[in-house]
Amino acid sequence: MLRPPSICEFCPCCARCTAQNAAKDLLLLLTEHYRFAVLEWCPSGPSGAPELVTRASCDVKDAIGRPVEAGQLAAVDPDCRAIALHLYEGQLKILQMEEGPALQMAPETFNLRLEELAVIDIAFLAAGSRSSSGAGSSAAAAAATNPVLALLYEDNKHARHVKTYTLNLKTRELEDGPWSQANVDAGSSKIIPVPHPLGGAIVVGESVLSYFNTQHATRSTQI
Repeated sequence: MLRPPSICEFCPCCARCTAQNAAKDLLLLLTEHYRFAVLEWCPSGPSGAPELVTRASCDVKDAIGRPVEAGQLAAVDPDCRAIALHLYEGQLKILQMEEGPALQMAPETFNLRLEELAVIDIAFLAAGSRSSSGAGSSAAAAAATNPVLALLYEDNKHARHVKTYTLNLKTRELEDGPWSQANVDAGSSKIIPVPHPLGGAIVVGESVLSYFNTQHATRSTQI
């Protein structure tokens, strides 16, 4: 008996998007054919019946680039200023969000070069992560007003590390972030942002959970 394909087969990447002061979350979908959309569930649509409304959509496919082997990745800034997509090796695509009460994408997207080729996971960090590593440093100062993106990646010796970048939306550049951590658990596969006021991130390893917010893990526990 044939079964209908699930949405996960066509949309290998999805994320939650919460606009500031919004009463409900939005759903971000990225299809295997590089179509991007932000969906909203409306209990009462134009016809009076419940309806799934497309709030934003675009084609994020590039003419050149080697598709990532580990799968597409997406991350949403907690303040809804930007969405980061990792679709091609050595490249990060940024969808900048318009300011205002309604969630809208800016007319243009832009690509940024990544030194890290084997990216395993990405996540934007909460506001509490932006001044935890040297309040007087230039990296911390830049992170105080711009989104901070954490990358979990593997180097050519199969060691895994976490690095943070500050996404400067004015200059459209990636700058050094407030902290990084080398040689995390070899089986690390996921970054979980920790909400304000603690900030930082939990890295899920094969046998250990580690919390990072400065140059060193502040706490680790076996799982």
